[in-house]
Order: sequence, then structure tokens, then C-alpha cells
Amino acid sequence: MSTHRLQFLLATLTLLTFAGCRDPKITSYRVRKEAPPKMPLVSSEGNAPQLHFKAPNGWSEQPAGSVRVASFAISGTDGRKADMSVTQFPGDVGGDLANVNRWRGQIQLAPLNEADLPKEVHEQDFPAGHFSLIDMVSDKPVIEGKYHSRILGAWLKQPDRTWFFKLSGDADLVAAQKSAFEDFLKSLTISAPTVTDSALGGTTNSDVSTSSGVAASGADTGAGAHTVTWIAPTTWSAKPLGAMRKGSFSVHSDGGEADLSIISFPGDAGGVAENLNRWRGQIQLATLDAAALAASSSTIANGNLRFTVVDYSGTTASGPTRLIGAILPLDNETYFFKLMGPESTVSQNKQAFMDFLKTVQVR
Repeated sequence: MSTHRLQFLLATLTLLTFAGCRDPKITSYRVRKEAPPKMPLVSSEGNAPQLHFKAPNGWSEQPAGSVRVASFAISGTDGRKADMSVTQFPGDVGGDLANVNRWRGQIQLAPLNEADLPKEVHEQDFPAGHFSLIDMVSDKPVIEGKYHSRILGAWLKQPDRTWFFKLSGDADLVAAQKSAFEDFLKSLTISAPTVTDSALGGTTNSDVSTSSGVAASGADTGAGAHTVTWIAPTTWSAKPLGAMRKGSFSVHSDGGEADLSIISFPGDAGGVAENLNRWRGQIQLATLDAAALAASSSTIANGNLRFTVVDYSGTTASGPTRLIGAILPLDNETYFFKLMGPESTVSQNKQAFMDFLKTVQVR
């Protein structure tokens, strides 16, 4: 074999060797579960129990949103309409009273107090579990100033989450759909999740606190697109996280113990106005319209972050209660920071709370 031919073969082998050793480009995909056949059966997706149900005839399926598991539009005569929503959230979302008062506020009804709640809510067992149900009608025409509004609501509590089912709209149309609403609830079944975030390479929430005398810090690096971090005052004691909380602290003073919670929901979680009224309901304050809510809140900046901040005083079963809260909307989720407890404790820690917001960073 000639020297030139031998050199050519050696060069070719060298190129083939390098080509074979080069790492292939690996691309990973998160594959959505295949959609079911087109039929009136819907199920939620993700790292949560799977909810299945059969939609009644005449309910027109609408696109689900970042919060809604399912959504239906119902049309009546004369252009009257109703809306059916299915949502689920971790934890109890503030408790029965707060959630009922949130719905009452949507149709301009005054909030209930704790003693009145059992008179308005009744319990019923369906195949999916033990439900709480409520039926409420506005006192005055609130739809275009001509029609009364009605809400048929139901919720199902599970150890780590709550499912909400709400049929709302024109009072006469909702009344005509009451039997269909009950049939819908009877059709519900819940199965275990088939996919978990860990199986897809997701991360979990963490809350880290250092030894006494050093600022306690925390971070949420969950399934959202952001990593949110904060540094809490040394006087705040970190508490165990629940299914819903990204951060949790106990705040003490001579006046007693207050609670500091950090939670997040996908999307806008119903909007700032609805969530401010939800907070107001938790301390038995009346629902406000958008203009009054704007007047009762302020906006503070932390770099390019914008917090809507409120300071409300009301009452709970424990007595006079104060709530200082901040709402931080991000691209695809919303964070809620809330300090709530005895008036004197919250008052003494207001500046610490405001300073705490300045430590929040988003990456």
C-alpha cells in the first residue's frame, strides 16, 4: 500500500472515530396526556387526582383556563346566559365562610357571619364524596340592571385540596338548570393521578430556615416558570409547610400570635379585586366594588416587581383581627403574602412586613 493511500485511510478512520464519539443532541419533551374521544366527559390533568364527569345536554364546553379544570356556557331565551365552572385549589382556600362570602360578593350580597353559615349551607353525599352546597340569589337586578343573578355552588373537600363547582348567571336560567346541576354532581368520579411532577423531572417546594439569630430565608422553585426567594425577619419563626403554602411563619408579640403565609396560584387566580374581597370576607368585612378596592389599596415597587398592598381591620371568631396583605402578579402565576392576627401583633410587625416585601426576588 502506498504512503499516500495509507495516510488517506488513517485520516478517514480518525474522522469516523470523532464523529462516533460526538455526543448526540438530546431533546426532552413533556408529553400531554392524549385527549379523550370527543364526548361529554372531561378530566383534569397534571399532578392531581383526575376528575371525570358527564356534562348535561345543552352545556356548551368552553376552553379551560389556568385556574378552571372545565368550563361550560349555558344559553337561555332572550339572550340570557349562565356559566358553569369547575376549579380546584390546594388546601381549603381560606375556609367555608370566606369562600361563601366571596361568591356572595359576586352577586352583591352582604357577607355572612360564622353563626349564619350553617343556615345557608346544606350537606349531601354523592358518589364522589361528601359535598357542601349553597343556593343564593341577588337581592336586586345586577345583570344589566334588569335581571337577578343566582349561584348554585358546591364544594368537595379532600385532604390536600378543594374542588369547587359553580353555576352562575341569570336567576331564572340557573333555576331551570338546578336538576341538571345535581345530575352533574352525581356523575362525578375521582381517580388517582396518572402522572406526577417528579416523574416528569419537576422540582418540589422548599422552605429553609437557619439557626436562631440569622435571617430565615425561603424559596419556591416549584413547577411555575419562576424561582421566588425571600428573607424573613429573625423574629419570625418558620412553620411547617402545608399542601398550599410556599412559606409559613409564626409572628409573636405581647398581643398574641399572628400568621404569615405565602401562597401562589396559576394565572391571575380570579384577579386582584376578587382576591382582595376574599381577604375582606375572612375578617367579615363587606365586599367592595373595583373603585372602592382601588382606593383602599396601594402599589409599592421592589425593582421591577409591583405589589398591591392592603391593610384591613375586621373580626373573626378570635376577636378583632387585622390583615396586611400583598399580591404579586407574575407572568403565569400570582403570589399572595398575608400577615393576619391580633390587631396589636400585626400593628407591631407592619414595618417588618413591608421590609420583608423588599427582600422578595424573582428569577
